[in-house]
Order: sequence, then C-alpha cells, then structure tokens
Amino acid sequence: MYMGIKHLHMTLALLSILGFMLRGGWLLVTGEKPANRFAKIAPHVLDTLLLLSGIVLLGMTGWAFLTQGWMLLKLLFVAAYIGVGIAAFRAGAGSLRWGLFFLAVLLFVQTMAIAFSKQAGGLLALLF
Repeated sequence: MYMGIKHLHMTLALLSILGFMLRGGWLLVTGEKPANRFAKIAPHVLDTLLLLSGIVLLGMTGWAFLTQGWMLLKLLFVAAYIGVGIAAFRAGAGSLRWGLFFLAVLLFVQTMAIAFSKQAGGLLALLF
C-alpha cells in the first residue's frame, strides 16, 4: 500500500509541475491566464490530492520522516516553490515574471532532487 501511495504522490507531483509549466508558459506567451474552467480548477484539485497523498505517506511512516533534515528542507522548498509560483502569476509582464517563473521551476527541481537523493544537498548531491 505504501508503494502505491508513494507512486501516486510522485505522479501527482509530475502532473503538478507540468500543469504549472503549461499555465505559466501560456501566461508568459500570451500575457493572459488561461480562461478555460478546467485550467482554473484542475491545478487546485491536483495540488490538494498531492498534499493529501504526502500527508498520508507521512502518517504511514508514523511521521518519522519529519525527524530527517532532508524532509524538512524538502517541505521548505515546497513552500518556497508555492510562494514564488504565486508571485510569478501575479507579477506584471516582463523580466520579473520570467525570472520568478524560472525560479519556481528551479525550486521544484531542487525539491525533487532532495526527494530522490534523500540528502539535503539535492541537486548538488546528485551531481557529486
């Protein structure tokens, strides 16, 4: 059961970043947020399921992962990704929006690297 939830969580994380990149790319190219109802609602549903699956995984392990430095850092990077992602969508057109969008994607990649390596170094740990 744990592996099934873990794979669901990883799949939801992948779908979440793909959706973010599609919506962000649309915004960067057109200057407008997607008006489609699905594009407005789906990210919230997907991210809620992602959060719930993460909580379920933590619960299945007796919250033991919260004693691990890498897990706490991963949660910090998730919070930073969310904050910077929101800022990217709210920023006016121009280089600030592009920079925030790129930073949000980079924060997500670092989060994934921490998750896969189970080391606080994340990308650095995978490279060296």
